[in-house]
Amino acid sequence: MLVDPENGNFNLMPNSPAIGSGRYGEDRGALPYQPTGVDDDPVGLPVDLALLTAYPNPFNSRVVIAFELAGQARVDIDIYNVLGQREADIFDGVMEGGKHSIGWNAEGKDSGVYFVRMRYGAESMTRKIVLVK
Repeated sequence: MLVDPENGNFNLMPNSPAIGSGRYGEDRGALPYQPTGVDDDPVGLPVDLALLTAYPNPFNSRVVIAFELAGQARVDIDIYNVLGQREADIFDGVMEGGKHSIGWNAEGKDSGVYFVRMRYGAESMTRKIVLVK
């Protein structure tokens, strides 16, 4: 259930059963990069935004959120509970393009499912994380 594999769009469709079904809650089979030719941009640069897996997940009080950016832009990373209430503002500012990671200390938070939401320009991605105490 890929968006348009014939034309190189290997992103998962919103109703794909592979969403969130990976070993650590990541999407299975999703490719955050678009294929490139020899004369195109170097392979491995994210198209816009790639919110990678959080680790460890499930976690006990501290989790690391990994992500990649195509270029410099304003980034906003928040944590939400299952009711959609913002639990934490992890980062809000300008970052350079490339690979990054940022930690969240959930000390004092209840066990359960939380969501990492990252906004980068007009793009937004969300990943599920599980806090177990």
